[in-house]
Amino acid sequence: IDKFIGDAAMILFEGEATARRGLDCVDDLLAELQDWGAARQAAGRNPVRVGIGLHLGEVFSGVVGDDLRLEYSVFGDTVNTAARLEELTKTAEVDVIASAAVLLAAGSAPAREGWSALPTEHLRGRSSGVEIFGRRLSAPLGD
Repeated sequence: IDKFIGDAAMILFEGEATARRGLDCVDDLLAELQDWGAARQAAGRNPVRVGIGLHLGEVFSGVVGDDLRLEYSVFGDTVNTAARLEELTKTAEVDVIASAAVLLAAGSAPAREGWSALPTEHLRGRSSGVEIFGRRLSAPLGD
């Protein structure tokens, strides 16, 4: 986990099988969230709504700041794209949006793994569209 930003977290994967490890992490997160949401509903509370964006590519990484406050971070188009895919989950009404680049690199069979093709999205700051796929929790918990 790179950092927590308000109610968000940025999680990075590097090394071998990066895309597959990211998708496996999403599966684990969604399973935990589904269990937590069911427990909350059983207690008469609202379930938690999440949005997860996944993208694959190179990033710039390093320590930024000054002598009083140094912080490791990552920057670049890949980070911005993942953040914008997360934002898009709200209007697309899915819990996760992954770029086709992630699914391709993972050797994923989108339909078999519960992914639905979404319309190509022209994200802010990008000159070309991004092919994307969405997925909901296996049993929707409501809003």
